[in-house]
Formats: sequence, C-alpha cells, structure tokens
Amino acid sequence: QARILMKRCDLGGGAPIIAVAASARWPSKRCPPDFVAEVMDRVAELVPNATFWLLGTRDEKLVVDAVVSRCKTAKPADLAGATNLGTLTELLRRSDVLLTNDSGPMHLACAIGTPVVAFFGPTDSELTGPYGQAHAVFRSSCDMSPCFQRECPRGSRCWDGLSAGAVAAAVSERAVAS
Repeated sequence: QARILMKRCDLGGGAPIIAVAASARWPSKRCPPDFVAEVMDRVAELVPNATFWLLGTRDEKLVVDAVVSRCKTAKPADLAGATNLGTLTELLRRSDVLLTNDSGPMHLACAIGTPVVAFFGPTDSELTGPYGQAHAVFRSSCDMSPCFQRECPRGSRCWDGLSAGAVAAAVSERAVAS
C-alpha cells in the first residue's frame, strides 16, 4: 500500500521525502497552518527536488487542507485519512525526515529510526521526546510553556518565538543527509 501511494503521489524517485504531521488531538499542539506551510516552502527552496506528504486521520483533514492551501512553493501530497497504522509506518520508514508537533507519529518515526524535527508548545520535550541525536526540537518562547493545557489560554501563543527559517534549515539538513 505504501508503494502504491508513493507512486500515485510521485514521492521519492531519488528525491528527499519529507513527511509532515500538522495536526494533533490537542488544539494547543497544532502549530498554525501558515507557519507549517512557510516552513515547507522554505524547505522546497533549500532542497528544490524534495517531495512532501502530509499525514493525518480523516478527522484532521481540515487542518491538512489548510496547510496545503497555504503552500506556495512546496506541492505536498495530501494523505490524510488514506493510511492505516501499517501503511503510515512504512511511509514514515521511507521518508527522510518528519516535520511534526508532539504527536503519536513523532514517536512512531523515532521508533523506526526516521529523523524528526519537532515543535513543542504546550508540552515538554524533556518529558516526551524525541530522544536521540538525529532529531531537532524547537520550543515555544511563551512564558507559560509548557502549560500542558489542551486549549491555549492565550490564543495560540504556544508558537511564539519559532523561526520558520531555523526549522526549515533543520528539516533540510536531515533531508539531504539521508
């Protein structure tokens, strides 16, 4: 199934494959779609042959659609709702890097050895990983972070201080190193 989806979406073919998890169950863990799209566009400029795919459940389709619609340079494949756990695992295994928030796919990617670039807002990367040298973590500069609240009491301030350029550089570095 992973091979079929990759072929249908024109992923890979010797080009770096970048997986993106833009959603999460907690609304406060969802990085704004504008920011995620900006990071992807910057990666596409740094690694022009990179291919992108967005993962998520059917319930996360609106978030994925919002990211896709905001991309100007990156042309991501939308696979939200198109995978089961086995297919997701294999797609992550075939990806060069996962751009994500604190989420289940982040832990899955770490477990199978796929490098992760993760953003943390309301949760604490010291408690929930990703662990290891292959990964990069970007943390909020909000003075309440980590607050562990499912809804941001300050209206999405969880993402204050994140630099799209720095995140894109970390993704690009891992994408070309694989």
